[in-house]
Amino acid sequence: MVKKSFPKPGWRVIKTAIAIFLCLIIYHFIFHRQNPMVACLSAVFSMRENVSLSYNFGKSRIISNGIGGLYAVLLVFIVYYPHYHQWLELIFLPLALMLFILTMLYLNNKAGIINGTAALLMIFFTTATYHPLYSALLRFGDTIIGAFVAFLVNYFIHRPKQKSVEEQKIAIEHQIEKLQQQLDEL
Repeated sequence: MVKKSFPKPGWRVIKTAIAIFLCLIIYHFIFHRQNPMVACLSAVFSMRENVSLSYNFGKSRIISNGIGGLYAVLLVFIVYYPHYHQWLELIFLPLALMLFILTMLYLNNKAGIINGTAALLMIFFTTATYHPLYSALLRFGDTIIGAFVAFLVNYFIHRPKQKSVEEQKIAIEHQIEKLQQQLDEL
């Protein structure tokens, strides 16, 4: 029987924990807000292998959550005002989700579909707690903060050295050779 050891944390794991810690500090001691969940999730999702990927994924989240929030606010006004009608929810919520997904595809932001859909649903279904516009603005702001914290942590703490174009070319050629060998073995 092979004994499996618990993995040691790499830099991405450590930087993710630091980003969460910073989000908690920002929310509890600067903003004095109780729920940093969205910012923490945004930081986790935005923490990528390198600064460029963190930036791109964070940007995708911000765009998709902003648009998802706008769709949610419009949907709330259609379904809830002047009075809540369940049949309107049954018709317009699926249509709004379809329109949101098509918008993300149009904007070439496939990576943002799940995040923006979650934003749309969370904002729509939390209208009993907050005004929908306030809820959308909070979530959008929380997403920006989490993505920004992840980007800064990734930028300033143990930033991986970027490979030169020549190094990348050599690595790709090496991978092609390996794949060719594997194909030859088949």
